[in-house]
Amino acid sequence: MSSTSELVLITGATGFVGSEIALEALRQGFAIRLAVRKASQAEAFKAAYPEFASRTSFVVVPDLQAESAYDEAVKGVDYVVHAASPATFTPEDNRRDLLDPAIEGALSILKSANKVTSVTAVALTSSIVAHLNVQSPPGPEETLTDADWNPVTFEAAVAFPKEAGALTYAASKALAERAAWDFVKKEKPSFTLTTIAPTWVTGHNSEATLKSWSDLRSTHGMTAKSLYDVKEFPPAGLSSSFVDVGDVAKAHIGALKNPQAAGRRYLLVGGRFNYPEAAKAIAKAVPEAKSRFPSVEGAPFSPLFKVDSSAAERDFGFRYTTLEESMARFGQQLAALPLAA
Repeated sequence: MSSTSELVLITGATGFVGSEIALEALRQGFAIRLAVRKASQAEAFKAAYPEFASRTSFVVVPDLQAESAYDEAVKGVDYVVHAASPATFTPEDNRRDLLDPAIEGALSILKSANKVTSVTAVALTSSIVAHLNVQSPPGPEETLTDADWNPVTFEAAVAFPKEAGALTYAASKALAERAAWDFVKKEKPSFTLTTIAPTWVTGHNSEATLKSWSDLRSTHGMTAKSLYDVKEFPPAGLSSSFVDVGDVAKAHIGALKNPQAAGRRYLLVGGRFNYPEAAKAIAKAVPEAKSRFPSVEGAPFSPLFKVDSSAAERDFGFRYTTLEESMARFGQQLAALPLAA
């Protein structure tokens, strides 16, 4: 367990991934300071997790892109986890809705952290699409690694058509991560940087505001809406892989104190994914859910590229959660969730 005097600033902590990161930090004994856009988000977290009240504080940061947005938030902080980033596949304006918020948000937190001497490590939430050439993915016999980069340029991303929102989202993650590494290379801050790049995230959702099916959002909500009450399952997407949200949280918190993680990029992939296999796993754990799926027979996984994500397991000391385990938790939570609040 960590000393409770060690304080972690977490951005994006009201989202699916960020909430689990916050709880993992608390489970490991850290104190946390959550940067939220509005006070109501702080109140929701307090109400959901009163047992952690003594080690949880909040700071309201209404404009995450502002030059000095986090200057007050970082004071007295030992570690930073930056999980906040825009997440939409339907931007109206590529630059306004995705690219600028992602890039400037990452730079803003790094600039503020660089103004204090207390911050020793920063973990930034990236994505598998920052490693993957989305427009020309590797073939079935090729392996995606921690060292690979999405080669997209800012100019190309600005020009992507509206219907290519997934490409623009991928570009926002890649360009934000590149900007972070460029900042570290140029400014040589006293803190270390580690980036954590999960694939499609599944599992139990710890968001404080999740009270009913109408609150479902992010990859958690997209997974639910692609599984339940549909005529047929959609394809699994480009990576056809998943990682459990608990593993994502462990990697972020593990990166803060592990010297091996300094200056490293980590891919997080727990295994192969498709919707028929996900439904099969849920139905095994929650038999009454069977009637809401087109099928629970499962299906072969698509023969897509391989991914080497073993470094995270090695350096952070966890075993990846299996698809069956992750979807069991996912399905059990949804079974207990009312359709509307």
